[in-house]
Amino acid sequence: AAVHARSRRCCSVRMCERQPVAVKDEADEFAALGLPMEPCVDLSADDVILALNRGLRFNDVPNKDSGLERCYNFANSMCRAAIGGDGGKSGSHVVSLEQFVKYANNPTFGSMLNNQGFERERISIIPGTPTRGALATQVVRVTTDSGDV
Repeated sequence: AAVHARSRRCCSVRMCERQPVAVKDEADEFAALGLPMEPCVDLSADDVILALNRGLRFNDVPNKDSGLERCYNFANSMCRAAIGGDGGKSGSHVVSLEQFVKYANNPTFGSMLNNQGFERERISIIPGTPTRGALATQVVRVTTDSGDV
C-alpha cells in the first residue's frame, strides 16, 4: 500500500539523462529513486520510455524488482500476458505481478535488467485519432551486464 501511495505522485523525468550512460554511478542510481511507478497524464511518451529503461537498468532500486513492477504497472493486459502468461493456453490475459516478475527473465527483459547502459534514438510519435491515442516508438540500444549490445 505504501508503494502505491508513493507511486501516485507524478514527477517529471526530464532531469534524467538524455545522452547514453555507460557507467553506473551514484547520481544515475539516485535519479532512479524518483522515477514514476505508474502512468500519469503529466508524463510524455519520452518520459515513459526513459523511466521504463532506467527502471530496468536499476531494477532493484528502491526495492527488489521495482523496475519490473514499473513495467507491469505501465503495461496493458496483453503485454503482461506476453511477458508473464502461459502463452494463451488458459485463454486468460490476466497476469499477476508475481507471474510477470517470474517470467520476465526471458531473453528480452533479461538483457535489460541491471544493464550497463542504454542509448535512445529519436522518438517517433504518430498523432492520435478519434478512435485511439497517439502511438510512440523509440529504438533503444541496450548494453547488457555482460557487455553485449
